[in-house]
Amino acid sequence: MKTISREELKEKLDRGDDFKLVMTLGEAAFRMGHIPGSIHINNVEKAQRLISPGDEIVVYCHDENCPASQAAYQMLVDRGFSNIRRFAGGIRAWQEAGFPFEKDPALKLGPVETTTLSQPITEEDPFDGRLDAPLILVVYGDYECPYTRRAMTHAQGLQRRLADDLCFAYRHFPAPEEIHPHAWIAAEAALAANAQDKFWEMHRHLFRHQKALEPEDLEGYAMALSLDVARFKQDMLTHVHEPRIKRDQKSGFESGVQGIPTLFINGLYYDGAMKLANLLLALTSG
Repeated sequence: MKTISREELKEKLDRGDDFKLVMTLGEAAFRMGHIPGSIHINNVEKAQRLISPGDEIVVYCHDENCPASQAAYQMLVDRGFSNIRRFAGGIRAWQEAGFPFEKDPALKLGPVETTTLSQPITEEDPFDGRLDAPLILVVYGDYECPYTRRAMTHAQGLQRRLADDLCFAYRHFPAPEEIHPHAWIAAEAALAANAQDKFWEMHRHLFRHQKALEPEDLEGYAMALSLDVARFKQDMLTHVHEPRIKRDQKSGFESGVQGIPTLFINGLYYDGAMKLANLLLALTSG
């Protein structure tokens, strides 16, 4: 499989080279964010319409372990495309470099550029601490995201250090299914546990067992936490907590959330390093 580096791809885009840059995840993922100049292809029919065997093509998806671009590469090779390379680092490597990124305007449900939390936390949010605490930390996250898991570790460290001075709230922002196929049902499981006053127990359990989030795993966690399993299963089956997840997502988009995890400290977007010392300084220096 022929590949192209992040720097080579950036140079080609900057020069205005004539090639097709193809994002191979689903439409929802494409709308959430892609490299500028990309076209969206995730099936044979779209490939036949938008590209031809004589084109120079670069395919990419989320990261080096994401199978979508590998499958697309092989699909195109099998159909006679020869001038094709894969940008293995994908969206993650592109964003880590701070290179330009764009998303579909249809997803801009609120202000395009904002640094403030659009919806302050309320008693409807899962929160740990006092709502009137002097320090408020809100995290938008995804149970299948390793970076969110790391942010949760830091949040626990902050809670130990700041005690009653900190109120910590978690909001659900699951990535599209093409990126994290279990994130949505994991969020539903956390909220089903919340309905039985066991949100934080399930929350920690999900991050602790991040690679085991199939429905049967979630039912096992409900049993381990002594939930009413029949009620839990009914909540999962009927998707009763889906509106709550969608409300969290909407508030995230309105607040400028474009990736996970995203943190807000006292209502302001945090853009510093994801390190405990930096977070502690940001919380206490105001």
